[in-house]
Amino acid sequence: MQFKMLTLLSLGFLLGTQSFAQTSLKYVWVLNEGRYDYVQSKQTIPVSLGRYDVENKSYEEMLEFTDVRFGSDLKVTEDFIFLATDTLLVKLDKYSLTELDRAVVHGIRKIAVDEDQVYITRGEYGVNFNSYFQMRDVNDLSQLTEVNSQDGPKFSTEGVELKDGNVYIAVNNGFDFGNEVGFIGKYELGVSTSYSEIDLGPNGANPDNLMMTDDGIFTLNNKDYSGSSVSVLDFDLNGVTTSNLANVGAGCGTSMYYDSRVMYQEFGENKLFGFNPISAEIDDSLELNYEFYGLVADESGQIFATLTDFLSTGSLLVFDANKAKVDSLAIGVSAGNLALDYRSSVGSEELNFVDFGLYPNPTKGNLRLTGNFEIAEVKILNALGSLQYEVQVKSGELIWLDLPQGIYIVEMTAGETTTTEKIIIQ
Repeated sequence: MQFKMLTLLSLGFLLGTQSFAQTSLKYVWVLNEGRYDYVQSKQTIPVSLGRYDVENKSYEEMLEFTDVRFGSDLKVTEDFIFLATDTLLVKLDKYSLTELDRAVVHGIRKIAVDEDQVYITRGEYGVNFNSYFQMRDVNDLSQLTEVNSQDGPKFSTEGVELKDGNVYIAVNNGFDFGNEVGFIGKYELGVSTSYSEIDLGPNGANPDNLMMTDDGIFTLNNKDYSGSSVSVLDFDLNGVTTSNLANVGAGCGTSMYYDSRVMYQEFGENKLFGFNPISAEIDDSLELNYEFYGLVADESGQIFATLTDFLSTGSLLVFDANKAKVDSLAIGVSAGNLALDYRSSVGSEELNFVDFGLYPNPTKGNLRLTGNFEIAEVKILNALGSLQYEVQVKSGELIWLDLPQGIYIVEMTAGETTTTEKIIIQ
Protein backbone atom coordinates (compact mmCIF):
# COMPACT_ATOMS: atom_id res chain seq x y z
CA MET A 1 0.00 0.00 0.00
CA GLN A 2 1.22 3.46 -0.82
CA PHE A 3 -0.54 5.11 2.12
CA LYS A 4 -0.71 4.07 5.73
CA MET A 5 -3.11 5.56 8.26
CA LEU A 6 -1.57 6.73 11.49
CA THR A 7 -2.82 5.24 14.72
CA LEU A 8 -5.34 7.60 16.24
CA LEU A 9 -3.78 9.91 18.79
CA SER A 10 -5.88 9.80 21.96
CA LEU A 11 -4.84 12.68 24.14
CA GLY A 12 -6.23 13.40 27.59
CA PHE A 13 -5.31 16.65 29.32
CA LEU A 14 -6.34 17.34 32.89
CA LEU A 15 -6.25 19.99 35.57
CA GLY A 16 -6.26 17.89 38.74
CA THR A 17 -4.84 14.69 40.13
CA GLN A 18 -6.44 12.03 37.89
CA SER A 19 -7.74 11.62 34.34
CA PHE A 20 -10.09 8.92 33.13
CA ALA A 21 -12.53 8.26 30.33
CA GLN A 22 -15.34 5.75 30.05
CA THR A 23 -16.76 4.23 26.89
CA SER A 24 -20.51 4.24 26.45
CA LEU A 25 -23.01 3.93 23.64
CA LYS A 26 -23.44 7.39 22.11
CA TYR A 27 -25.30 6.80 18.83
CA VAL A 28 -27.10 4.11 16.89
CA TRP A 29 -26.47 4.75 13.20
CA VAL A 30 -29.29 3.84 10.82
CA LEU A 31 -28.99 3.10 7.10
CA ASN A 32 -32.38 3.73 5.51
CA GLU A 33 -32.62 1.86 2.21
CA GLY A 34 -35.27 4.17 0.80
CA ARG A 35 -37.43 3.04 -2.09
CA TYR A 36 -36.57 2.48 -5.73
CA ASP A 37 -39.35 1.98 -8.28
CA TYR A 38 -37.97 -0.74 -10.55
CA VAL A 39 -40.96 -0.47 -12.92
CA GLN A 40 -40.36 3.21 -13.63
CA SER A 41 -36.61 3.01 -12.96
CA LYS A 42 -36.54 5.93 -10.56
CA GLN A 43 -35.79 6.62 -6.92
CA THR A 44 -38.96 7.65 -5.08
CA ILE A 45 -37.36 7.87 -1.63
CA PRO A 46 -33.57 8.32 -1.43
CA VAL A 47 -31.18 6.22 0.60
CA SER A 48 -30.27 8.08 3.78
CA LEU A 49 -28.04 7.85 6.84
CA GLY A 50 -29.47 8.83 10.21
CA ARG A 51 -28.49 8.50 13.83
CA TYR A 52 -30.28 7.99 17.12
CA ASP A 53 -28.82 9.88 20.09
CA VAL A 54 -29.05 7.40 22.97
CA GLU A 55 -28.78 9.97 25.75
CA ASN A 56 -31.13 12.58 24.28
CA LYS A 57 -33.48 9.99 22.74
CA SER A 58 -33.65 11.86 19.46
CA TYR A 59 -33.25 10.86 15.83
CA GLU A 60 -31.83 12.97 13.01
CA GLU A 61 -31.28 12.23 9.33
CA MET A 62 -27.74 13.28 8.48
CA LEU A 63 -27.12 12.51 4.79
CA GLU A 64 -28.99 11.52 1.64
CA PHE A 65 -27.63 9.56 -1.31
CA THR A 66 -29.54 10.28 -4.50
CA ASP A 67 -27.27 8.40 -6.92
CA VAL A 68 -27.86 4.85 -5.64
CA ARG A 69 -30.91 2.55 -5.63
CA PHE A 70 -30.50 1.03 -2.15
CA GLY A 71 -28.15 0.57 0.79
CA SER A 72 -27.00 -2.85 1.96
CA ASP A 73 -24.56 -2.41 4.85
CA LEU A 74 -23.13 -0.02 7.42
CA LYS A 75 -19.99 -0.26 9.57
CA VAL A 76 -18.73 2.23 12.17
CA THR A 77 -15.10 2.30 13.35
CA GLU A 78 -13.25 4.55 15.75
CA ASP A 79 -13.00 7.39 13.25
CA PHE A 80 -14.97 6.45 10.15
CA ILE A 81 -18.26 5.23 8.75
CA PHE A 82 -18.28 2.84 5.78
CA LEU A 83 -21.38 2.32 3.66
CA ALA A 84 -22.26 -0.29 1.05
CA THR A 85 -24.78 1.34 -1.28
CA ASP A 86 -25.85 -0.37 -4.49
CA THR A 87 -22.72 0.08 -6.64
CA LEU A 88 -20.66 2.20 -4.24
CA LEU A 89 -18.41 1.79 -1.23
CA VAL A 90 -18.41 5.10 0.65
CA LYS A 91 -16.12 6.28 3.46
CA LEU A 92 -17.17 9.13 5.77
CA ASP A 93 -15.47 10.97 8.59
CA LYS A 94 -17.47 9.91 11.65
CA TYR A 95 -17.37 13.30 13.34
CA SER A 96 -17.96 15.72 10.46
CA LEU A 97 -19.65 13.26 8.04
CA THR A 98 -17.41 14.59 5.30
CA GLU A 99 -17.20 12.11 2.43
CA LEU A 100 -13.55 11.11 2.29
CA ASP A 101 -13.58 8.55 -0.51
CA ARG A 102 -15.85 6.44 -2.66
CA ALA A 103 -15.20 3.49 -4.96
CA VAL A 104 -17.39 1.78 -7.54
CA VAL A 105 -18.04 -1.85 -6.56
CA HIS A 106 -20.83 -3.40 -8.61
CA GLY A 107 -22.97 -5.80 -6.60
CA ILE A 108 -21.54 -4.78 -3.22
CA ARG A 109 -23.46 -6.56 -0.43
CA LYS A 110 -21.81 -6.65 2.99
CA ILE A 111 -18.54 -5.28 4.39
CA ALA A 112 -16.13 -5.87 7.26
CA VAL A 113 -13.38 -3.44 8.23
CA ASP A 114 -10.08 -3.64 10.10
CA GLU A 115 -7.23 -1.13 10.40
CA ASP A 116 -5.81 -2.02 6.99
CA GLN A 117 -8.55 -3.26 4.71
CA VAL A 118 -12.23 -3.31 3.78
CA TYR A 119 -13.57 -6.78 2.96
CA ILE A 120 -16.46 -6.92 0.50
CA THR A 121 -18.99 -9.57 -0.53
CA ARG A 122 -20.83 -9.31 -3.84
CA GLY A 123 -23.96 -10.48 -5.58
CA GLU A 124 -26.67 -9.11 -7.84
CA TYR A 125 -29.78 -10.49 -9.49
CA GLY A 126 -29.12 -11.68 -13.03
CA VAL A 127 -25.37 -10.91 -12.91
CA ASN A 128 -22.48 -13.37 -12.79
CA PHE A 129 -19.27 -11.83 -11.46
CA ASN A 130 -15.72 -13.03 -11.99
CA SER A 131 -15.16 -12.42 -8.28
CA TYR A 132 -17.52 -12.50 -5.30
CA PHE A 133 -14.99 -11.30 -2.73
CA GLN A 134 -12.78 -8.19 -2.74
CA MET A 135 -10.31 -6.52 -0.40
CA ARG A 136 -9.68 -2.76 -0.57
CA ASP A 137 -7.32 -0.31 1.13
CA VAL A 138 -9.04 1.18 4.15
CA ASN A 139 -7.38 4.56 3.51
CA ASP A 140 -8.28 5.36 -0.10
CA LEU A 141 -10.55 2.37 -0.98
CA SER A 142 -8.28 1.31 -3.82
CA GLN A 143 -8.56 -2.35 -4.76
CA LEU A 144 -5.89 -4.60 -3.26
CA THR A 145 -7.14 -8.11 -3.99
CA GLU A 146 -9.99 -9.62 -5.97
CA VAL A 147 -10.33 -13.35 -5.39
CA ASN A 148 -11.62 -14.89 -8.61
CA SER A 149 -14.45 -17.40 -8.59
CA GLN A 150 -12.08 -20.26 -9.38
CA ASP A 151 -9.88 -19.67 -6.34
CA GLY A 152 -12.57 -18.27 -4.02
CA PRO A 153 -16.35 -18.30 -3.65
CA LYS A 154 -18.06 -19.61 -6.80
CA PHE A 155 -21.45 -18.08 -6.00
CA SER A 156 -22.81 -14.78 -4.72
CA THR A 157 -21.86 -13.99 -1.15
CA GLU A 158 -23.62 -12.22 1.71
CA GLY A 159 -22.31 -11.88 5.29
CA VAL A 160 -18.63 -11.29 6.09
CA GLU A 161 -16.94 -11.27 9.51
CA LEU A 162 -13.39 -11.09 10.91
CA LYS A 163 -11.81 -13.20 13.63
CA ASP A 164 -8.15 -13.71 14.59
CA GLY A 165 -6.67 -12.85 11.21
CA ASN A 166 -9.27 -14.78 9.24
CA VAL A 167 -12.15 -13.60 7.06
CA TYR A 168 -15.34 -15.68 7.16
CA ILE A 169 -17.77 -15.41 4.24
CA ALA A 170 -21.36 -16.64 3.82
CA VAL A 171 -21.84 -18.09 0.34
CA ASN A 172 -25.52 -18.43 -0.59
CA ASN A 173 -26.15 -17.86 -4.32
CA GLY A 174 -29.07 -15.90 -2.96
CA PHE A 175 -29.94 -14.09 -6.19
CA ASP A 176 -30.49 -17.30 -8.16
CA PHE A 177 -33.88 -18.19 -6.69
CA GLY A 178 -34.45 -21.92 -6.42
CA ASN A 179 -30.72 -22.64 -6.71
CA GLU A 180 -29.55 -21.40 -3.31
CA VAL A 181 -26.43 -22.98 -1.77
CA GLY A 182 -24.96 -22.96 1.71
CA PHE A 183 -21.23 -22.66 2.40
CA ILE A 184 -19.05 -20.78 4.86
CA GLY A 185 -15.75 -19.73 3.35
CA LYS A 186 -12.58 -18.93 5.27
CA TYR A 187 -9.82 -16.72 3.89
CA GLU A 188 -6.58 -16.61 5.90
CA LEU A 189 -5.03 -13.16 5.64
CA GLY A 190 -1.41 -13.08 4.60
CA VAL A 191 -1.49 -16.65 3.27
CA SER A 192 -1.64 -17.15 -0.49
CA THR A 193 -4.16 -19.65 -1.93
CA SER A 194 -5.67 -19.89 1.54
CA TYR A 195 -9.38 -20.03 0.76
CA SER A 196 -11.35 -22.99 2.10
CA GLU A 197 -15.06 -23.78 2.47
CA ILE A 198 -17.36 -25.99 4.49
CA ASP A 199 -20.76 -27.16 3.26
CA LEU A 200 -23.61 -26.40 5.68
CA GLY A 201 -25.46 -29.49 4.50
CA PRO A 202 -28.76 -30.08 2.69
CA ASN A 203 -30.70 -28.02 5.24
CA GLY A 204 -28.16 -25.17 5.40
CA ALA A 205 -28.79 -23.45 2.08
CA ASN A 206 -29.01 -19.67 1.80
CA PRO A 207 -27.13 -18.41 4.90
CA ASP A 208 -28.73 -15.00 5.35
CA ASN A 209 -27.07 -13.80 8.57
CA LEU A 210 -23.51 -14.65 9.64
CA MET A 211 -22.93 -14.14 13.37
CA MET A 212 -19.45 -14.22 14.90
CA THR A 213 -19.10 -14.71 18.66
CA ASP A 214 -16.36 -15.76 21.08
CA ASP A 215 -18.02 -19.17 21.25
CA GLY A 216 -18.15 -19.89 17.54
CA ILE A 217 -19.83 -19.10 14.25
CA PHE A 218 -23.60 -19.16 13.75
CA THR A 219 -25.65 -18.71 10.61
CA LEU A 220 -29.36 -18.24 10.09
CA ASN A 221 -30.22 -20.00 6.83
CA ASN A 222 -33.39 -19.25 4.87
CA LYS A 223 -33.07 -22.27 2.56
CA ASP A 224 -35.60 -21.77 -0.28
CA TYR A 225 -37.90 -19.65 1.94
CA SER A 226 -40.05 -22.65 2.81
CA GLY A 227 -38.31 -22.88 6.19
CA SER A 228 -35.16 -21.89 8.07
CA SER A 229 -32.29 -23.48 9.96
CA VAL A 230 -29.35 -22.55 12.19
CA SER A 231 -25.81 -23.80 11.60
CA VAL A 232 -23.12 -23.94 14.29
CA LEU A 233 -19.42 -24.05 13.34
CA ASP A 234 -16.01 -23.77 14.99
CA PHE A 235 -13.45 -21.23 13.80
CA ASP A 236 -11.33 -23.84 12.03
CA LEU A 237 -14.35 -25.07 10.02
CA ASN A 238 -13.67 -28.62 11.21
CA GLY A 239 -17.33 -29.48 11.42
CA VAL A 240 -20.85 -28.13 11.24
CA THR A 241 -24.17 -28.90 12.91
CA THR A 242 -27.29 -27.64 11.12
CA SER A 243 -30.66 -27.75 12.85
CA ASN A 244 -34.02 -27.02 11.25
CA LEU A 245 -36.24 -24.50 13.03
CA ALA A 246 -39.40 -26.49 13.48
CA ASN A 247 -41.63 -23.46 14.04
CA VAL A 248 -40.63 -21.63 10.83
CA GLY A 249 -42.46 -22.32 7.59
CA ALA A 250 -41.68 -19.27 5.45
CA GLY A 251 -38.12 -18.14 6.16
CA CYS A 252 -36.95 -15.52 8.66
CA GLY A 253 -37.07 -11.78 8.12
CA THR A 254 -34.48 -10.84 10.75
CA SER A 255 -32.17 -12.39 13.32
CA MET A 256 -29.39 -11.57 15.79
CA TYR A 257 -27.19 -13.22 18.42
CA TYR A 258 -28.53 -12.26 21.84
CA ASP A 259 -28.19 -13.74 25.33
CA SER A 260 -26.20 -16.75 24.02
CA ARG A 261 -28.93 -17.58 21.52
CA VAL A 262 -29.73 -17.02 17.88
CA MET A 263 -32.88 -14.91 18.06
CA TYR A 264 -35.01 -15.02 14.93
CA GLN A 265 -38.40 -13.92 13.63
CA GLU A 266 -40.36 -15.59 10.87
CA PHE A 267 -41.70 -13.48 8.02
CA GLY A 268 -45.11 -12.08 8.94
CA GLU A 269 -44.85 -12.96 12.64
CA ASN A 270 -44.47 -10.64 15.66
CA LYS A 271 -42.58 -12.82 18.12
CA LEU A 272 -38.85 -13.48 18.50
CA PHE A 273 -37.71 -17.01 19.29
CA GLY A 274 -34.35 -18.10 20.68
CA PHE A 275 -32.37 -21.08 19.41
CA ASN A 276 -29.89 -22.42 21.97
CA PRO A 277 -26.83 -23.69 20.06
CA ILE A 278 -25.69 -25.84 23.01
CA SER A 279 -28.90 -27.82 23.41
CA ALA A 280 -29.93 -27.34 19.74
CA GLU A 281 -33.41 -26.46 21.00
CA ILE A 282 -35.76 -23.49 20.78
CA ASP A 283 -35.89 -22.56 24.45
CA ASP A 284 -36.63 -18.84 24.59
CA SER A 285 -39.00 -16.26 23.15
CA LEU A 286 -39.54 -12.51 23.37
CA GLU A 287 -43.08 -11.15 23.23
CA LEU A 288 -42.30 -7.76 21.69
CA ASN A 289 -45.38 -7.79 19.44
CA TYR A 290 -43.86 -6.26 16.31
CA GLU A 291 -42.64 -7.55 12.98
CA PHE A 292 -39.12 -6.20 12.78
CA TYR A 293 -36.91 -5.41 9.81
CA GLY A 294 -33.58 -4.61 11.50
CA LEU A 295 -32.25 -5.70 14.90
CA VAL A 296 -29.21 -4.97 17.04
CA ALA A 297 -28.50 -5.22 20.77
CA ASP A 298 -25.90 -3.42 22.88
CA GLU A 299 -23.71 -4.76 25.67
CA SER A 300 -26.29 -3.96 28.37
CA GLY A 301 -29.05 -5.92 26.67
CA GLN A 302 -30.91 -3.00 25.13
CA ILE A 303 -32.53 -3.88 21.80
CA PHE A 304 -32.82 -1.44 18.91
CA ALA A 305 -35.28 -2.56 16.25
CA THR A 306 -36.82 -1.08 13.11
CA LEU A 307 -40.22 -1.33 11.49
CA THR A 308 -41.17 -0.39 7.93
CA ASP A 309 -43.97 -0.65 5.40
CA PHE A 310 -41.31 -0.56 2.60
CA LEU A 311 -43.25 2.24 0.91
CA SER A 312 -43.21 5.47 2.88
CA THR A 313 -42.71 4.98 6.64
CA GLY A 314 -40.24 3.57 9.13
CA SER A 315 -39.81 3.51 12.90
CA LEU A 316 -37.06 2.85 15.42
CA LEU A 317 -38.07 1.12 18.66
CA VAL A 318 -35.90 0.86 21.76
CA PHE A 319 -36.36 -1.83 24.40
CA ASP A 320 -34.50 -1.83 27.71
CA ALA A 321 -32.78 -4.88 29.21
CA ASN A 322 -36.12 -5.93 30.72
CA LYS A 323 -37.68 -5.90 27.22
CA ALA A 324 -39.89 -2.91 28.01
CA LYS A 325 -40.32 -0.43 25.15
CA VAL A 326 -38.75 2.87 26.20
CA ASP A 327 -38.70 4.83 22.94
CA SER A 328 -40.29 4.97 19.51
CA LEU A 329 -39.35 7.41 16.74
CA ALA A 330 -40.06 7.95 13.07
CA ILE A 331 -37.08 7.24 10.81
CA GLY A 332 -36.56 6.55 7.10
CA VAL A 333 -37.94 3.74 4.95
CA SER A 334 -36.58 0.17 5.12
CA ALA A 335 -33.89 0.64 7.76
CA GLY A 336 -32.44 -2.85 7.76
CA ASN A 337 -28.90 -2.01 8.89
CA LEU A 338 -28.00 -0.57 12.29
CA ALA A 339 -24.56 0.07 13.82
CA LEU A 340 -23.59 0.90 17.40
CA ASP A 341 -21.22 3.82 18.03
CA TYR A 342 -19.41 3.68 21.38
CA ARG A 343 -17.45 6.77 22.36
CA SER A 344 -15.32 7.89 25.27
CA SER A 345 -17.13 10.00 27.84
CA VAL A 346 -15.04 12.34 29.98
CA GLY A 347 -14.73 11.53 33.68
CA SER A 348 -15.53 14.12 36.29
CA GLU A 349 -11.88 14.99 36.87
CA GLU A 350 -10.96 15.28 33.19
CA LEU A 351 -11.49 18.74 31.79
CA ASN A 352 -10.47 18.29 28.16
CA PHE A 353 -10.12 15.28 25.89
CA VAL A 354 -9.53 15.51 22.15
CA ASP A 355 -8.87 12.74 19.62
CA PHE A 356 -6.79 13.54 16.53
CA GLY A 357 -6.31 11.41 13.44
CA LEU A 358 -4.04 12.41 10.52
CA TYR A 359 -3.69 10.65 7.17
CA PRO A 360 -2.37 9.69 4.68
CA ASN A 361 1.28 9.54 5.70
CA PRO A 362 3.46 9.52 3.63
CA THR A 363 1.54 11.92 1.38
CA LYS A 364 1.96 13.57 -1.99
CA GLY A 365 0.57 16.80 -0.58
CA ASN A 366 -2.97 16.21 0.69
CA LEU A 367 -3.82 15.62 4.36
CA ARG A 368 -6.99 15.02 6.35
CA LEU A 369 -7.30 15.78 10.04
CA THR A 370 -10.10 13.96 11.85
CA GLY A 371 -11.28 13.90 15.44
CA ASN A 372 -13.94 14.86 17.97
CA PHE A 373 -13.58 18.61 17.48
CA GLU A 374 -15.31 21.25 15.37
CA ILE A 375 -12.36 23.49 14.42
CA ALA A 376 -8.63 22.85 14.73
CA GLU A 377 -5.69 25.12 14.02
CA VAL A 378 -3.00 23.40 11.96
CA LYS A 379 0.59 24.56 11.53
CA ILE A 380 3.10 22.91 9.21
CA LEU A 381 6.75 23.34 10.24
CA ASN A 382 9.86 22.26 8.35
CA ALA A 383 12.59 20.15 9.93
CA LEU A 384 14.25 23.32 11.31
CA GLY A 385 11.03 24.44 13.02
CA SER A 386 10.20 27.23 10.58
CA LEU A 387 6.50 27.83 9.90
CA GLN A 388 5.57 26.86 6.32
CA TYR A 389 1.80 26.82 6.35
CA GLU A 390 -1.05 27.64 8.74
CA VAL A 391 -4.79 26.98 8.41
CA GLN A 392 -7.97 26.34 10.38
CA VAL A 393 -9.91 23.21 9.38
CA LYS A 394 -12.98 21.26 10.30
CA SER A 395 -12.76 17.57 11.15
CA GLY A 396 -12.41 15.59 7.92
CA GLU A 397 -11.55 18.61 5.79
CA LEU A 398 -8.87 18.15 3.14
CA ILE A 399 -5.66 20.20 3.38
CA TRP A 400 -3.65 20.74 0.19
CA LEU A 401 0.06 21.37 0.75
CA ASP A 402 2.20 22.85 -2.00
CA LEU A 403 5.51 22.11 -0.30
CA PRO A 404 8.76 20.48 -1.42
CA GLN A 405 9.41 16.83 -0.67
CA GLY A 406 10.78 16.19 2.79
CA ILE A 407 9.98 15.71 6.47
CA TYR A 408 7.63 18.13 8.22
CA ILE A 409 6.04 18.57 11.62
CA VAL A 410 2.26 19.03 11.86
CA GLU A 411 1.12 20.91 14.96
CA MET A 412 -2.61 20.49 15.67
CA THR A 413 -4.55 22.50 18.26
CA ALA A 414 -8.20 22.19 19.27
CA GLY A 415 -9.38 23.92 22.42
CA GLU A 416 -6.67 23.46 25.01
CA THR A 417 -5.26 20.34 23.35
CA THR A 418 -2.12 20.53 21.17
CA THR A 419 -0.19 17.66 19.64
CA THR A 420 2.46 17.27 16.95
CA GLU A 421 3.10 14.57 14.37
CA LYS A 422 5.85 14.00 11.82
CA ILE A 423 4.79 13.60 8.17
CA ILE A 424 6.66 12.82 4.97
CA ILE A 425 5.79 14.62 1.74
CA GLN A 426 6.87 12.56 -1.27
